[in-house]
Amino acid sequence: MIEIEEDLVKKNDNWEIYLVGLSELNKKNISDKLETKKYLNKDFLVRDINNESIYDEIGKYYPAVIIIELTEYHKKNNLCLDIIKYIRRKIKNNCTQILISLSEDSELIESDVIIEYDINGIIKHGDLLNENLFISIISSIKTYKVMFELGESRKKLLKAHKKLIENNQFKSNFFAKMSHEIRTPLNGIMLTTELLKEENLSVEVKEYADLIDKSTKRLLPIINNILDYSKLEVGKLKVNNKIFNIKDEFIELVNNFRLSAEYKNIELYYSLDLEMDKSLIGDVGKFRQILTNLLSNALKFTDKGKISIECKKISSNKKNELYRFSIEDSGIGIPSEKINKIFNLFEQIDSDRKGTGLGLAICKELVSLMGGNIRVESYYGVGSKFVFDLPFKVNEKIDIDEKEVKIYKPNYYNMNKILIADDDECSIKVLKKLLEKIGIASDVASDGYEVIEKLEKHDYKMILMDIEMPRLNGYEATDIIRKDMMNYTIPIIAISAYANKKNYEEALIKGLNGYVVKPIIHTELIEIIDKYIR
Repeated sequence: MIEIEEDLVKKNDNWEIYLVGLSELNKKNISDKLETKKYLNKDFLVRDINNESIYDEIGKYYPAVIIIELTEYHKKNNLCLDIIKYIRRKIKNNCTQILISLSEDSELIESDVIIEYDINGIIKHGDLLNENLFISIISSIKTYKVMFELGESRKKLLKAHKKLIENNQFKSNFFAKMSHEIRTPLNGIMLTTELLKEENLSVEVKEYADLIDKSTKRLLPIINNILDYSKLEVGKLKVNNKIFNIKDEFIELVNNFRLSAEYKNIELYYSLDLEMDKSLIGDVGKFRQILTNLLSNALKFTDKGKISIECKKISSNKKNELYRFSIEDSGIGIPSEKINKIFNLFEQIDSDRKGTGLGLAICKELVSLMGGNIRVESYYGVGSKFVFDLPFKVNEKIDIDEKEVKIYKPNYYNMNKILIADDDECSIKVLKKLLEKIGIASDVASDGYEVIEKLEKHDYKMILMDIEMPRLNGYEATDIIRKDMMNYTIPIIAISAYANKKNYEEALIKGLNGYVVKPIIHTELIEIIDKYIR
């Protein structure tokens, strides 16, 4: 039996027995029979309820047992059946036990009626005078008690479930807000650093700029890991399949770590099948994140020696291919007592090494989400080898084109003007400088109302629209531009610190043409501008 708090079971101090339509003699027999008896140290409270007041009484209370007398008169006029219908169907009371007392002149109730209306027992006329009555009532009370306990347990579970949903929603909203509050200043730092590095700096100042750049780029994946794990916990992270070239992605990812490896004097090797130069369909973003986390982990725990990365196809059919990726290092390894916990949340191999303890936990969840598996082999003091398998669909129709390398020079865009809508001073200054470098003039609006005012007076080729602005936000301003001003042609690109697919989809539904997540990578921004106004 489900255990719950005792006071939930004791709804009343007594076992309430309602008598409906019984003769005076039968009422007296039942009262006398129960007067001196107890069950589970509780007395029986017998109440005589007339046919008219039963609806009010049963609607307010849940008696343990109702005994309804069925005479031919009651049967003919459906009085007994109407009461049962009200209890079971109208107020949906399936807890109270219903016993039908048959009078001398009444016939047995049809079995299908007993089943349909959940009648719990029949008391024959003669049983009102013997011990069978008490046995029937005790049996009914036992059933009532179990059902009541189950009902209360269900209420507790529903309440806990509701609380869990509320907590998850709160957590989701909190992390979304945190994303916005962190990404916005980080956006300013990263873009300012990129602009600074393009200036003629002294060697010392350039080193400082490089340090800022490296620090912010280390911070960004940590933020992404925290946000992604929060989404995984509440089931909001989804697979987003795209077409990609697996060889190009693999080599690019490995090459991103070459400088870090050289800095630590670690040799970095990779090998891949020759047939991997092909177009596949899968969640390339999550694939990058998994491989990046594992490579970062290998670099963190390897102070000398080498890191080897391998990729090979292990099986295939006409539609799908399964790939195996392995990252092997000569680092500190994992103690045997921690090997089974390494993919747990906040589990760290070495507390002296900095980290959140999220990377490997996220890798496991992402691999599982994509339909793969991950494992680790490790010897403490020797090194570790992480292996994960991922399935991808074969893209038979579309080949991925080689990326065109563009060199952006001043006046490339013939001095087209763009409107920047943002209330963050740092973001505005950096965006204006970026646009200036490629020959684009810009105006600024600090909220949606200013956007509308400036758009009425000037001809802009594009709007870079921050979503979170005071007075009138980016979505509201876009709605006015598209519907009230009937301007359907101007490209409006959302600039937002909210980094999830739901926000991206919402932006497209609201009438925006694209979505750029802070911190902005200036090459991505230029590609979007190039797409619409070149």
